[in-house]
Amino acid sequence: MKTLWTIGTQHALDPLTTVKARVNNYGRTSALIQHEWSPKSLFTISGEVDTRAIEKSAKIGLALALKP
Repeated sequence: MKTLWTIGTQHALDPLTTVKARVNNYGRTSALIQHEWSPKSLFTISGEVDTRAIEKSAKIGLALALKP
């Protein structure tokens, strides 16, 4: 299964919050929202769904990246 193309976008909601989304030729769509809550420390919520197999469960994730 080789991905032929992927298209994506990102938008800054404010100086500390970013929203990103992308879709590929297989219909996999993913999105995330990322917030910088202290300098260089990020909190991220993400999700992915296969639009060609909508009956399958979507993937969701949480991430916390801490840098001193």
